[in-house]
Amino acid sequence: MFTEKIETKIYRMSDESIDSNMLFECAEIIKKGGVIAFPTETVYGLGANALDESACKKIYELKGRPENKALICHLSDPSQGEEIAYMDKRAYKLFEAFSPGPMTVVLRKKDVLGPTVTGGMDTVAIRMPSNKTFIELSKIAKCPIAGTSANISSRPSPKECIGVIDDFYGYIPAIIDTGKTSVGIESTIVSLVGEKPIILRVGAISPEEIGKVIEL
Repeated sequence: MFTEKIETKIYRMSDESIDSNMLFECAEIIKKGGVIAFPTETVYGLGANALDESACKKIYELKGRPENKALICHLSDPSQGEEIAYMDKRAYKLFEAFSPGPMTVVLRKKDVLGPTVTGGMDTVAIRMPSNKTFIELSKIAKCPIAGTSANISSRPSPKECIGVIDDFYGYIPAIIDTGKTSVGIESTIVSLVGEKPIILRVGAISPEEIGKVIEL
């Protein structure tokens, strides 16, 4: 955790009333290697440009997260996934069925990603949140946003902005507040690295729902 405090600006808006000017400010922070807190439909995230190794390292430092625990790359469009991961037919089927939404897919990574965001592994976790504010932010920033839940490690994942403020106010330059998250349960994670899909975490989407789309 950083000890030197900085100014934190809170940007309040909603999916029904997105403030593009505010998001441009937040996107500029991301482009310049900064870390911000952003909303998804599941929990609030702490994120940075997935293609910026230095920026991603800041997430681990802020959160107190072990470096071998990978981050999730959040996308505004499945085409962003093609830039950083080797997508197969199963991945496209899952994205078509459940995205945008609380579905995370683990795939072989492309060399454009450094080792920090992937926890030193040759795989990457990707998902497309359904939060419209996030999607607009990622489009403006023009990059996948690597992130994890916006809490100090071992503390509960925040479903409201107050949890983010408690942990990171004064330590990150921007927090986007869109109110309480709509789902409140973390995403389901499915690994497609091997021949047989493996559900690594059961979240908002059940194994039964996944089994209707791809063979488990």
